[in-house]
Amino acid sequence: MIRPLLVILATLAGVLGSPSPARAELPSTSTTASADRTVNRSEPWKQGEGDWIDDARNRSLPPRWQAYYLPTPHGTVRKGMSVRLGEPSSAGVCYDTATGNWRLAWTGRFLRWDPARFGLINPPRPDGQIDFAVSDKLGWKGGNFHWHGFAPLGERVVLEYSIGAARIRESPWATGVGDDTVFTRDVEIGPTSTGNLALELIDGPPGHGAAGNLDGNTWLGFEDGDTIRAVLLDRQPGLQLVRVGETHLQLVVEPHDPPVKARLHFFHGPKIRLPEAFGVAKNAGPFPDLARAFGSGAAAAPRVEGVTISARGQLGSSAEAYAIDTIPVPYDNPSHAQMFCSGVGFFDNGDAAVSTIHGDVWRVSGLDDKLEHVEWRRMATGLYQPLGLTVVSNQAIVLCRDHLTRLIDRNGDGVADEYESLCSQIDTSAGGHDYVTSLCLDDSGNYYYVDPRGAHRVSPDGRTHETLARGFRNANGMGVSPDGKIVLVAPQQGEWTPSSVIHELRQDGWYGYPGAKVTPDRPLGYDLPLCWIPHRIDNSSGSQVWATSDRFGPLSGHILHLSWGRCSLFLTLRDVVDGVAQGAVVPIKGRFLSGSMRGAFSPKDGQLYVAGCQGWQTAAARDGSFQRLRWTGKKLALPVSWQAGRGQIQLTFNEPLDRETVIDPGSYSVEAWNYRYAAQYGSKDWSPSNPEAEGHDSWAVKSARLEPDGKTVTLEMPDVKPVMQFAIKFNLDTAAHAPASGELYGTIHRLHER
Repeated sequence: MIRPLLVILATLAGVLGSPSPARAELPSTSTTASADRTVNRSEPWKQGEGDWIDDARNRSLPPRWQAYYLPTPHGTVRKGMSVRLGEPSSAGVCYDTATGNWRLAWTGRFLRWDPARFGLINPPRPDGQIDFAVSDKLGWKGGNFHWHGFAPLGERVVLEYSIGAARIRESPWATGVGDDTVFTRDVEIGPTSTGNLALELIDGPPGHGAAGNLDGNTWLGFEDGDTIRAVLLDRQPGLQLVRVGETHLQLVVEPHDPPVKARLHFFHGPKIRLPEAFGVAKNAGPFPDLARAFGSGAAAAPRVEGVTISARGQLGSSAEAYAIDTIPVPYDNPSHAQMFCSGVGFFDNGDAAVSTIHGDVWRVSGLDDKLEHVEWRRMATGLYQPLGLTVVSNQAIVLCRDHLTRLIDRNGDGVADEYESLCSQIDTSAGGHDYVTSLCLDDSGNYYYVDPRGAHRVSPDGRTHETLARGFRNANGMGVSPDGKIVLVAPQQGEWTPSSVIHELRQDGWYGYPGAKVTPDRPLGYDLPLCWIPHRIDNSSGSQVWATSDRFGPLSGHILHLSWGRCSLFLTLRDVVDGVAQGAVVPIKGRFLSGSMRGAFSPKDGQLYVAGCQGWQTAAARDGSFQRLRWTGKKLALPVSWQAGRGQIQLTFNEPLDRETVIDPGSYSVEAWNYRYAAQYGSKDWSPSNPEAEGHDSWAVKSARLEPDGKTVTLEMPDVKPVMQFAIKFNLDTAAHAPASGELYGTIHRLHER
């Protein structure tokens, strides 16, 4: 009997359930910006720039701080930290967290975002009038700089860093004086005994210097006609405001013990109003207790934090072996924050930490078997494009584009009191596509991530940083085995990347982008991948997850690959021949509501939770999603290993198979093709037997047999040989007469002996 081939395609439509009563409620009719867009979700690669324009970020309530790169008249601040000032907010400043320098100050609104690609591709700009723009050559002198992090203090933000041995805390502020604004830097400098420290403040053209005195305090500045830019220092022992040459103003700090405090006032406006402005600013309030922001958890968080939003989850159908349960995402929230979910990790009690690309981290509780009382609480905000998250020692570690950040909740109220920089060695680029993604953790506590410069490993204390391999195009996927011995990276199809692909890294490997590097042991110009994946099956890859849970049914113990573009999941199978790894993927039935990007197993129920988001060229139905892939207890028959030998391919299933359907050659269809590695964007499919012809080769199944174990199928195919891509479609039954049908897509580098 010739059996028809089964094509696996299942789309699960998630419908939000009714909310349960709470302090704030998530309406069951919640919509997202994506719901109003008409985009091609069935063929996402046909979407264009017009499908991804969204101004929602400018409609969100801005946080008190925002880490992001920022253009200035003196170049781009790559590790920017912008802070809203005043009450009500009327000004902003931007620090460079790579140097500790104050690079930009402006009056007006906070930041304005470019709506292209959901506000994620271009930097924001100050939404007001620039008052001070400081050169990147100015800043602290007298010791090496190290950024520690920051913490909220009521409506203020306190920054912490070191210059040499001196620990420094600083908080900016702004005071309105009529039509003018005075910016203030409150700086507390810890003990130092190794020579003077110096903070270069502002610069100006030679011959334009000005100076004066106000109530016994010296001010210095630069004149430009009737306008002046000036700095006033409140008199303090051991501190001095000086002019360096004719072009720089500098705060000199003498060696001291105990700490000293400096209050610096900055004014830019008409000279005639300088005395009044400085006079008002000097009396604006006492020097804040900056140390209170760190170590005690006593600092009040911004008002938009800590609001709890309740919702009722929806359990997926239990008709199959795996159900997709939906945890409703609070698209409607008090600050109108966007919910493009980008990372997930778990606290010991089973609560989840979920990051969003636009800069937030939420704590999600109530993740029990019924999901009837789920609560979302925003625990952090203003982060720089988080694209990965894990939890270590019950603290969320967030992979941002500038720092690896530890969120510290000292008073246990569910909101971060301190944002500590665990590692500042991320090479932050100002390139629009240069994302830093896919935070992973091994059992030794090492962190892993991938960016345009390569795949990297960071020691548990954050001090040691090493690059493992290079050559990835816009990788948005990574996975690491628990022992750290297998590191996978999944870049995006494009130039020098002919199709979707999963790479298994070797130390100092080169994986092809942006061009070939031919060596005697690398004749193709790139190191071999684990496996290629057809673009139509996975047009944009997410991360890989090791299914370490023993409560996850047939997929336990295996590697899972997430497809961001197709909102789906694949079983990933490795085979090693003569030390060379090669692999295959098997699609798993089911579709997530948004592009599946990151996954983590809950320590409470042992099931896989997937964070997903909208993006360019995805099949996403929602801006963001948080869902659970849950084993229902039912069986699922699928291949769990494979091997290719001379003239044959073997598939081993996890369930005993029906011999009659196995031995029927009509139960299978096998094709093979290659790609071309070149500078062009992607590749067509090319015949292995005729490399100049487009198309696939059909590998005829001459015979098939069931091995004595009852689970292994051997397909006799004379045409089997190394190829970049092969596909097997199979339509079988188990010995219990249940369906065992599906597809497998793999790569053959080497053949086993028969």
